[in-house]
Amino acid sequence: MSIVLLGALLLGAVGCDREEEAPEAEASPEASAAATAEPEDAEPVPEEEAPSCADLEDCAEEGRCAGEPGACRASEDADCKKSAVCKDWGLCKAVDGKCEAGSHEDCEASYACKMRGRCSADQGRCVVKRDKDCRGTYVCKYEKKCTAKRGWCRRD
Repeated sequence: MSIVLLGALLLGAVGCDREEEAPEAEASPEASAAATAEPEDAEPVPEEEAPSCADLEDCAEEGRCAGEPGACRASEDADCKKSAVCKDWGLCKAVDGKCEAGSHEDCEASYACKMRGRCSADQGRCVVKRDKDCRGTYVCKYEKKCTAKRGWCRRD
């Protein structure tokens, strides 16, 4: 066992008289700064652009695709027509910065018409006005609410 110990001590002593060399990158602060500096001919990295109204949820959901973020507005019928408020509620015409119901046709094509009879345009909204609005809807077929009364499809 003493031979093994003596061998380990001798092996550990080998190389003790050598000094470790310092890496060149750590030699001076100037060398470190030069290694991280950008080349003079490098193009600047563009800053990330702020999203426009067309990139925001306001555009897809409510047709408010124009203006600056925080003040987005509907300025074109085309933006309203491709939005969720047109498909769901018939609000497909840009009026005073928002989407409104502009025609009976827009209302009739909406989910609100097919389900609840909101098929007539009135003062910028789709509403139930006539018995015809209720006929063929979900509420008429499954809930037997087929008559227009006070803005709703109701049972006879």
